Amino acid sequence: MIRSILINKYMARELSKIIINVSLIFFCLGIIMNIFEEINFFKDIDVGIHTPIGLSLLYVPSLLYNMFPFIIFLSGIWFFIKMKRTYEITAINISGLSNFSIILIPSVLSVALGIFFITSVNPITSVLVKLTIMVLSGGTIYV
Repeated sequence: MIRSILINKYMARELSKIIINVSLIFFCLGIIMNIFEEINFFKDIDVGIHTPIGLSLLYVPSLLYNMFPFIIFLSGIWFFIKMKRTYEITAINISGLSNFSIILIPSVLSVALGIFFITSVNPITSVLVKLTIMVLSGGTIYV
């Protein structure tokens, strides 16, 4: 049915927006917390502010990767609260879709994002953490 395809696209787009917003919030919080930790680490060494910021930018994607299940959980809660508050679930039920199909769309999107994160983001964050450790240990950087 065309209506269900449009509704599926709408729900996937809305959930994606919420996941991106929650991810950006956690990314900013991770940057802020890690910058304070890096500044505390480098307080006795004469380095500029660029080093702690750079190391934070290298480390936070790994932190975000580790928090991804929690991000998906909070995004799902936020998504369904938004749908309930604006009575979109009732409108979708009236249009002929069941509650199972309403839950199926976010589930499939979450599994697809999980597979994407495991296959593509995990190797990138591993390299960034390795680079961070090399910089902190004072070793030669080979990428």
